[in-house]
Amino acid sequence: MRQLPESIQPPPATQDSSGKVGWKMIMPGFLGLFLSFLLVVSLIAYGLLLYDQTHLQKLRKTSVLEGVEQAVTDIELTFSNVLSDLRILAESDAVSALMSGDEKARVALASELLVFSRHKGLYDQVRFLDTGGMEKVRINYHAGRPAIVPEGALQNKKGRYYFEDTLRLSRGEVFVSPLDLNIERGEIEQPLKPMIRFGMPVFGSDGRKKGIVLLNFLAERLVSRFSRVALDDDETRSLLNRDGYWLSGPDSREEWGFMFPERKELTFGNRFPVAWREILANKSGSFQGEMEQFVYTTVYPISPELHSSTGAGKAYLPSSGQLEARDYVWKVVAKYPTISLLDLIRDPNFLFHTFWPCLELPLAPGSAVAHATRHGRCSNTLKTAVQN
Repeated sequence: MRQLPESIQPPPATQDSSGKVGWKMIMPGFLGLFLSFLLVVSLIAYGLLLYDQTHLQKLRKTSVLEGVEQAVTDIELTFSNVLSDLRILAESDAVSALMSGDEKARVALASELLVFSRHKGLYDQVRFLDTGGMEKVRINYHAGRPAIVPEGALQNKKGRYYFEDTLRLSRGEVFVSPLDLNIERGEIEQPLKPMIRFGMPVFGSDGRKKGIVLLNFLAERLVSRFSRVALDDDETRSLLNRDGYWLSGPDSREEWGFMFPERKELTFGNRFPVAWREILANKSGSFQGEMEQFVYTTVYPISPELHSSTGAGKAYLPSSGQLEARDYVWKVVAKYPTISLLDLIRDPNFLFHTFWPCLELPLAPGSAVAHATRHGRCSNTLKTAVQN
């Protein structure tokens, strides 16, 4: 057999006394290979972690937006239904008969409104008031037990902003009050009763204004929805008025600040000034804070043909100004913590059920396909976790 020149002969392997190759020569190569493999694994793991973090953020934002949009749809549908009820009552024969001066019509109208209140279950008060502000007929809902208010207990509402702002309207026009708290006999009613008043002037056959029909819509169901729709324990949702006061929020002690002098400074803008500037400047979107994510949208509850005003925080104070429909706005804001890489690493559910299956490397023939399939399952697991 031909021998290689001595200068290019491979160095002899180190052997022990038994003639076997020693580990001292093998270990450096093995260690280098292992460290290279570990580096590749770490890079892949980090890449997958970044992907899943971004993917999870997007999925959560999408889920939050869907919930916010559903809440907006509910608000719009609610307002549409109330306006329909108001117009039907304003044009009813019973109201027309009362306007004609027939006092017997008062009993007939009261009976009709009582049935209406019982079946609707949406209105704390259903009223007809004359042009002097005196209640002619009033139905109190009484938490599901509607009753006709005796004539001697009827009140004069002249000077209340919602009466004055409705009375000044023309035929067919509708007034919608701001969402605030009900006031009875000069005091905020307890327990707190969120209210929106819908009013419409009524006219006699002679074309003269005879009074107004007024519906006090129970808004508790509307605002309480925002405290129930959060998908996760760490998510909060808020309904804010145009000035940033909480109408519904994570802490009931901070709500209705514009109605209570001691809460005047409790606004979203004072709590999150940078986020509030962003929210005010845009109709909808998202904002990344230092430690939390804000997703928001703007609600325009009333259509352009409707009228509103600023309202008044105290009884018998007039509105400070009239509002166009474009200025009658609410902001719906969802807030939740930013998902960090550390959060994912610390989450045992993510590590054992999502992360490790995604981290398996293609070590066997055909495993590249298997790995892609596993990572697809990983993404699906994330999506299911967020949606549930």
